[in-house]
Amino acid sequence: MRLPSQGRLNRCWRSLRCGFSLALLIPVVLLLSSLGGCGWIGDRSGKASAQPYVVVSVGDINLSEDVSGLLEKHGGDYSFEHLRAHIKGDQVLGNLETVVTDVVVDPRLKKRAIHRMEPRYLETLKDEGFTILGLANNHSGDQGREGFQSQLGHLQRLGIAGVGGGRNLEEAQQAVIFEGGGLKIAVLSMQKYRKSLAKLGFFANQSEAGIWALRTKELAARVKQLRKKDGVDFVIASIHWGSNYKPETKRQKKIARKLVAAGVDLVNGHGGHIAQSIELVDGVPVLYGLGNFTFGSDGAYKRRSPDNRLSMIARYVFSAGGLARIELLPIRTDNRRVKFKPRPAGLEQAREQFEPVIGRHGLSWDRQENGWYVWSPS
Repeated sequence: MRLPSQGRLNRCWRSLRCGFSLALLIPVVLLLSSLGGCGWIGDRSGKASAQPYVVVSVGDINLSEDVSGLLEKHGGDYSFEHLRAHIKGDQVLGNLETVVTDVVVDPRLKKRAIHRMEPRYLETLKDEGFTILGLANNHSGDQGREGFQSQLGHLQRLGIAGVGGGRNLEEAQQAVIFEGGGLKIAVLSMQKYRKSLAKLGFFANQSEAGIWALRTKELAARVKQLRKKDGVDFVIASIHWGSNYKPETKRQKKIARKLVAAGVDLVNGHGGHIAQSIELVDGVPVLYGLGNFTFGSDGAYKRRSPDNRLSMIARYVFSAGGLARIELLPIRTDNRRVKFKPRPAGLEQAREQFEPVIGRHGLSWDRQENGWYVWSPS
């Protein structure tokens, strides 16, 4: 059973309603939090609140490269002016598609693009409200293992939870866990396996730092552990995949079904730099691609995706022990047009470029006056 308002997603909430006292619940939750090596953020009280709880998720972030001059001139928050009000939530998740380090390792990789972001701009992300940053992507190792470990240190220093990467494979597979809306929620992050990244040493192993390369058997075991030992009700899998400036691929669809079979409750995809569609797979929402957020390159929208120059912000709203709704805001991320200041899309552009994408698999979305599109599982 996949819809979070049913079945196993209500175990903790039902237990609370059936008679567990708060005095008994607190030590149980504290005991569960000590198992499995998971990172805790947010409310540790153990209260299964039925108040709405909002997890905001955005796509690729990189405050460097072509935008660097503008950031030096105007400050690190330059690109957030038009989006700041739209990323308010109890948790804010983004894919950090760069390496945060003040040391240029220069590993001389055989890659088309090498990314590195100054640590002071990680502080900008914290100031803008980001609480969780996904590390599993195809630029995480651009400054070698030394640079990647430096990034882990900066995240720890600022108190931002990194997910999908670590000093070894065990750390890379750890979840970030929090409570809200009557649920215990876990976020996992992974990169679709690519031989080229394996050869470059991007992936973590038992003794070396790196990111989690998706292996569905490992994921299934991890999800099982989260549910059994950590009492998790809802698992979000944040995955980097897809082809640049293209709709979701057949390969993504195949992997999505494996993710669902592994037991995840929501697939939060990114990597293609444009908005991709949303599909229900056995009742599980699959967002194939959020696109970009504040990404510091000119991009190739005009040449490769002239009919879809949009990305999106997602809001996952949890309430009364389930996923109450998903909200999407289309945003303009073609930097040649918005000058590295992404902003909400207008009505005409949203109708022409966004609505056909999110409706591709038959889901019905209600457009609100504020520009957000809303879908509810019920």
